[in-house]
Amino acid sequence: MTTNVPNARVDIRLNWKQQGSSIVAAVKEVGANGEASLAVADDKHDGASAAVVLFDSTDKVLDHKATTVGDAS
Repeated sequence: MTTNVPNARVDIRLNWKQQGSSIVAAVKEVGANGEASLAVADDKHDGASAAVVLFDSTDKVLDHKATTVGDAS
């Protein structure tokens, strides 16, 4: 995922459409280098299917990508 949207943020959610399904300790703003590091709040989600969600300052989803929690790739 890439963006040029200022103040874009990233989250990991069990359901990309539902903000309340976030499993991170804290949502992070995308850095100037285009990266963000997220920590999952609870180890019970290790191996779960989830989505990395990119959204703007109004919480509008810009992009999402399927992932597996704890997957190093």
